[in-house]
Amino acid sequence: MAAPSQSPVVIVGTGVVGVVTEQLLDAGIPVLMLEAGPRVSRAEIVENYRNLPLAAKGNPIECYPSREWAPHPEPAGAGKGYLQLSGEDSYAQSYVRYAGGSTWHWAGTCWRLTPADMQLHSRYGVGRDWAFDYETLEPYYARAEYKLGI
Repeated sequence: MAAPSQSPVVIVGTGVVGVVTEQLLDAGIPVLMLEAGPRVSRAEIVENYRNLPLAAKGNPIECYPSREWAPHPEPAGAGKGYLQLSGEDSYAQSYVRYAGGSTWHWAGTCWRLTPADMQLHSRYGVGRDWAFDYETLEPYYARAEYKLGI
């Protein structure tokens, strides 16, 4: 049996990284994607939404209940304590651990890291700096945003 011509790539999480996965597969590179959350159908999510009380329909995360083995932040205290944010500029984040990740409910929000985000150690003395600079990452942001219709 001949060895593969390309080394396989392992991707953790199955959200928007699917854009990159498609390119790797098109180039003949084997890919293994790992996901903590369940695979659900669009019909199941629509049914979850239909069954929500009217007051809950404004929160995009309500349709995606956490699984005990794949928790994510949830509103109104469900999964309470999983993600604790505090401080003057805290941001009530949401994401889901489902196959497809937060692309299920991203609501058109597509944040980029900033150059400063990638230089936490050299700028602020905390964490680590990224191994490459923002300019290296930017073309990939542009490609993903194009693919998503941003």
